[in-house]
Amino acid sequence: MSPTPEPNNALIPPHPGPRATTRYSRKSAEGFEFAALVRLFNRRKHVIAGIMIAFTVFMIFLAFTLPPRYYAEATVMLVTRKSTVTNVEQVLSGLTADTGTIRSEMEIINSRTMIGRVVDKLDLMNDPNYNHSLNASAFNPATWLQAAKPQPAKPDKNSDAARIAVIDEVSSRLAVSNDGRSYAIKIGFKGNTPQQAALIANSFADLYLVDQLETKFEATERANKWLSERLAGLREQVQASENAVAEYKKKNNLTEFSGSTITTQQASQVNTQLIEARALRAQAEARLRGAQGMAKSRGSVEASGDVLSSQLIQRLREQESEVRRALAEMTNRYGERHPLIINKKEEMRTLQGKISEEVSKIVSGLENEVDIARAKEKSLEAELSRLQDQAGKGSEAEVTLKQLQREADANRTLYETFLGRFKQVNEQQNMQEADSRIIARAELPLQTSFPNKLVFLLIGILGGLGIGVTAAFMIEYFDRGFRGMPQIEETLNLTALGMVPALKGVTEKTPEDYILEKPLSSFSESLRTIRTGIHFSNVDQPPKIVMFTSALPSEGKSTVSMALARSLALTGNKIIVVEGDLRRPRLRKALGGDPKKGDISHLLSGQRTFGEVVQRDKASGLDYLPAGSKVPNPQDLLGSQQMEKLLRFCAEHYDLVIVDTPPVLAVSDAAMIARIADTAVFVTRWGATPRDVAGQAVKLLRNYTDRIAGAILTQVDLEAHVKYGYGDIGYYYGHYREYYHN
Repeated sequence: MSPTPEPNNALIPPHPGPRATTRYSRKSAEGFEFAALVRLFNRRKHVIAGIMIAFTVFMIFLAFTLPPRYYAEATVMLVTRKSTVTNVEQVLSGLTADTGTIRSEMEIINSRTMIGRVVDKLDLMNDPNYNHSLNASAFNPATWLQAAKPQPAKPDKNSDAARIAVIDEVSSRLAVSNDGRSYAIKIGFKGNTPQQAALIANSFADLYLVDQLETKFEATERANKWLSERLAGLREQVQASENAVAEYKKKNNLTEFSGSTITTQQASQVNTQLIEARALRAQAEARLRGAQGMAKSRGSVEASGDVLSSQLIQRLREQESEVRRALAEMTNRYGERHPLIINKKEEMRTLQGKISEEVSKIVSGLENEVDIARAKEKSLEAELSRLQDQAGKGSEAEVTLKQLQREADANRTLYETFLGRFKQVNEQQNMQEADSRIIARAELPLQTSFPNKLVFLLIGILGGLGIGVTAAFMIEYFDRGFRGMPQIEETLNLTALGMVPALKGVTEKTPEDYILEKPLSSFSESLRTIRTGIHFSNVDQPPKIVMFTSALPSEGKSTVSMALARSLALTGNKIIVVEGDLRRPRLRKALGGDPKKGDISHLLSGQRTFGEVVQRDKASGLDYLPAGSKVPNPQDLLGSQQMEKLLRFCAEHYDLVIVDTPPVLAVSDAAMIARIADTAVFVTRWGATPRDVAGQAVKLLRNYTDRIAGAILTQVDLEAHVKYGYGDIGYYYGHYREYYHN
């Protein structure tokens, strides 16, 4: 068979649409963000609704099966005004009412120590509502929730692990709060019964006050113990320092009287005596100088004051006066040579001699007095000098003494302070009061606080809706396939030639057979649109050798190749399909060819001629060159010069040559055809081919050829496609379905 070229103008569509050559804008394809969200919710509405209904049913089930809880609340108030019996500062002062203090007191109530006291007081270890190791009911949802928490396997009811679990359970039910505007702390608790809720809430309030008193008592007790120990040490320290002062005074003769030392007092007395001695010496010297001066001036020494003051001389003077008077009378009576007169004169001379002798004694006594005064003065000066030296040494010792005295005084002051503090603490120990008081005790609740069925219903609806929406977004995020032609253009940077609808649910026939039965269907129209896009990919030189390839197997390239070839052949075009997939051929079986005739490998190897190998599809009139089932070297055959001559020959004798090649990422056979083909069409399956895989395949294909007409989407679910927001661009569904006869 040697076909001759027959030009056929039916190959070129009379009214090419702009979709074939114009890229889709993102805005026109996806619309506004709100519209995209609406479409997302629309196509995932079954997932969202299913999850929401399931979660709502689960929450309603929990609301009716969980054990009820009753909430009771007690209120304690921090006392900021203190009434004290004495003005003594307390060992543990009253609490300030700032935010930090209130938060600290709330943490004390919430502490595990406080919770443990409540557990012990109320014996909650033996209560199955809190010790879940005592409650093994398999149908209790509370048991399920508790089982979800990490616990040791089957703990003993009195073990440490069980106690920790009970404390955790009580802690989860305890609520301690403050409104931030007052000093009131609310202590709330959720119990299984009204009585239990009120009892535990009041127990927390009571034990909180007891804890404050115990804390103050312990602080006072610790202060007493510490002060007692400290006082003993201070007492010994005071005694040692005072003994050191006394010993130092004794050693350095620093004994004080009336505020000064003995040496200082002695020096003061000696200094006074020295002053007096100097005065006496000066006085004696003056009297002696006066007497000596009278003697030198030949004056009468008897006129001296010391002489005149002598009683003996005064008596001698009186006797002399009497003798003179008697001598004068006797001289007038008897004359000078009278024996009585001579006796009187002799008596006079004797008296005068005694007076002179006495005067000499007085002068000599003055000299002796001066010498004694001088000697005494020198003695006092020497003693004063000695005392001054001793006082100087005592001053140096007094510096050390004062230091020792100051240390002793400081120790005594500290001791007296601690002693007073110790007495104050003892007085306070029986006067401690709590820093809080209970202003409202918990009362029996009349209604359950948990579970609130309405709240559970709202949580079920809203939570289920949120989970469903999240699941929808996750499904969309992990949906990495192509859902629209704009995605192809944006991701692959290729022109979107068109998309082929899926026939699942429409017919049981294969697409290549369906095209024969429904030439006016949307499926047929999609193929014509693809052919138009291929033709206008190069208007000046329309491609005649077109290869179809894909990234992965089972993406529909062979189906599209055969369906397109049949569609064009039915309109009178001379079409030939060359099977380039020598590894997995299916053209002969799909078109019902003769298995006894040769295949393309026989033609390329020269075993048979073109006419012996080419077969004709009786249903549409197209020609095709099938491949055999076992080809040992497909890549060598496809890359040979014979293959290139074959395709050039077909291009001369047919209106269009369609080459079905293997996937690009599977084998490198497509690279051999890409060098020869006028253009290539990349086929990707709707919603199945991962975008990154398709991008990698296109990148690899561009290494082989830069003549790529574009890409097409196959097996498109038109109803779902509309939900993705791409149905408004004119593709075979919605408002346009009436134009087709499916």
